[in-house]
Amino acid sequence: MITLDENNKEDISFFQQVMNILTHARKLAKDPGVKISDYRKTMTVYLIIGAAIAVFSLIVGILFGFGLFDYMAITIAFLCIFIAVFALVNFNKMVKTQMAQQESGTKTSLTLDKEGISFASDTNNLNVAWSGVKFMRIEKDVIFFFPEQYQTVPVLFSHARNKDKILASLKEDEVNIKIIGN
Repeated sequence: MITLDENNKEDISFFQQVMNILTHARKLAKDPGVKISDYRKTMTVYLIIGAAIAVFSLIVGILFGFGLFDYMAITIAFLCIFIAVFALVNFNKMVKTQMAQQESGTKTSLTLDKEGISFASDTNNLNVAWSGVKFMRIEKDVIFFFPEQYQTVPVLFSHARNKDKILASLKEDEVNIKIIGN
């Protein structure tokens, strides 16, 4: 059994990785080993592509006259830009919300034992049996426990600095769970 005090002040990259995990939950449910891309970078690429298509279509329209294709391309480009900006704003808002919760002074802990994982905070308690955990995955800064019922049970996570303690506890408690990552 191990209890991890999760009250350390984490930097923004930790929370960005947590949000990357949460935004890829549907993919992870299908394939736990799927590569988790950086959501912000992906949306930035969409933003750049949308802007490039818009500029190209405007130039072609100005030089050769606007046709139906140009109007459709510009519309699609601005739609891509709008969706990418909306997604980036929401992603950053979620990261800031997570960081604000950290600053609120709420005490949290994660306990792993033979039965499962327990999360406790000043306002919330959650127990998940090991049979309800689909897999554990180790990322650069985050270790997370992905639940079988991810739509209704939250993904529990800890900082990767706790990796050795977590792995030792799992071994000691003889917990058989799929582990992905190093």
